[in-house]
Amino acid sequence: MSGAHRRWLTSDRSLPCDIVHFAGMVPLTRAEMSIDLSGVALQRSSTVTRISWAAVFLKAYGCVSNRNPLLRQCYMRWPLPHVYQHDESVAMLTIQREYAGKPRLCWGRWIDPGKMSLADIQQRLDHYQHEPVDKVFSKQLRMSNYPRFFRRMVWWTTLNVFGCTRARQVGTFSISSLAGQDVNNRDHPTICTTSLSYGALDRFGHSLVTLVYDHRLMDGMQAAESLQQLRACLQREIFEELSQYRRTVAA
Repeated sequence: MSGAHRRWLTSDRSLPCDIVHFAGMVPLTRAEMSIDLSGVALQRSSTVTRISWAAVFLKAYGCVSNRNPLLRQCYMRWPLPHVYQHDESVAMLTIQREYAGKPRLCWGRWIDPGKMSLADIQQRLDHYQHEPVDKVFSKQLRMSNYPRFFRRMVWWTTLNVFGCTRARQVGTFSISSLAGQDVNNRDHPTICTTSLSYGALDRFGHSLVTLVYDHRLMDGMQAAESLQQLRACLQREIFEELSQYRRTVAA
């Protein structure tokens, strides 16, 4: 007897399906750079308080976004196609949690991470990773239980009508990485203008960093410049902050 059967999608897949649906309307392409993070890794390993790579990239790309207005822009469709530019960066990080006995994708938010300390970014990340899902992601849980036609209407309005609401709710950039599993997810879908993914360090201390971007607003040269700025920020400012924190703790 065949073991085949049919079942409906459960609510834990609602929001990922919505994101894939709307990401399919965005002409996404990618740019990549191998970044030497050996010095940053050494400093990071010497801090008493754990600073994750997610916190490092949230801070670094937040700094780059603050200096580059293009990275705070988004393409809006209504009433006529136009570009909205937000006054600060808003980061969204994909986090997998366990809820109701199933793995579930959730999204943590940081407003202007470029102006936050690494310790504060990590503290907020710990909150997202360890506090009850129905407490820290209650809005996302509610949204996932709405009928699809209603969710898609809310998504479309948020993404195309109100620029400020879009930036606050969806983010000006996102980060998604499977580096902890030693896997690259270079073609992850996104509804933001840019999204970062970084791989695990190789034996030389290099990480393959991928920038997925909306080709309607950016070209390859701007994406390359953004990655170069990110590399400089990681190797200088992030390195220095980790170094200062290390000395402060040691003192």
